[in-house]
Amino acid sequence: MLIACCTASTVYERLARSEREVSIPIISPAARAAAKYNKIAVIATEATVRSRAFSREISALRPECLIDEIPTQRLVEYVERGARCGSMQTDCERMLDGLSDRIKSEKYDALVLGCTHFSHLEGEFQKRLPSVSVISPAREGAAALCKALKQKNKDFCQGNGRTVYIRS
Repeated sequence: MLIACCTASTVYERLARSEREVSIPIISPAARAAAKYNKIAVIATEATVRSRAFSREISALRPECLIDEIPTQRLVEYVERGARCGSMQTDCERMLDGLSDRIKSEKYDALVLGCTHFSHLEGEFQKRLPSVSVISPAREGAAALCKALKQKNKDFCQGNGRTVYIRS
């Protein structure tokens, strides 16, 4: 089972051992992808940022990484109200522009979309930040789940990399 919410994944260690044995917290595969870079920005909910879960996981893999976790709760609200690539409200556009300007000016190598809501805006970030690697925990988590399932049964997962179908 993929715990497909970054905020929910911050309490993974509190789950019973039996629950941890059958689940993957979405933060872990995203942290593995991010640890390839030197200077990383993470945008996430206030709760996820407070937990420092991304910083802990990335630093455990590569202690020399510089990580900045930025609370972007308002961006979650924009997505919940329908903000999508190509369909943006002016306030959301301004927020994306401001975040992108900050990321460019501070010369981050990677941006982690530390809330699965932000996958809806991945294209907007890629357009604004062409020289920054944008990491989607949703995509990394799906790939990790598929890999884990394939280890059990090589034909268990099928899909195109964006949509994954799991047969029972």
